[in-house]
Amino acid sequence: MATKTNLLRDHILAILNGSTTTVTEDLDALAQCVAQIRNRMVVGGVARECDLSLTGFLTNDALELYYAIKRGRHDLGYISKGWEDPGFRIGNLVEIHPWEADILKANTPHIIRFCATNGIAMTVQETPSTIIIHWMA
Repeated sequence: MATKTNLLRDHILAILNGSTTTVTEDLDALAQCVAQIRNRMVVGGVARECDLSLTGFLTNDALELYYAIKRGRHDLGYISKGWEDPGFRIGNLVEIHPWEADILKANTPHIIRFCATNGIAMTVQETPSTIIIHWMA
């Protein structure tokens, strides 16, 4: 009797048997798949322990994984990992209301200097109702 695992294995092997890639390339691709599955399990486990939810999973040529991080209805940031990255990148999300914009603008030179000297990347997105700052160390 065929189990789901056997069906998945047979499907993967059928794809590999029809492939024009080398055995080394096949093994590299399978190793990347195994790493992604393990990393998704680790990230999911840590998120559950911290009472966080992960949404918006994304993977592409550059990213092994990407998730938005939420607690309840609040966006907190994101976690990502590139295929060649040795570890994860965690970005934070800070939301500033329009009435606080003057404080942000007055402190922008200090914020830029702090980020530049501490290896922090920062982007600012302004919407009609809020200013969103994404930062990643």
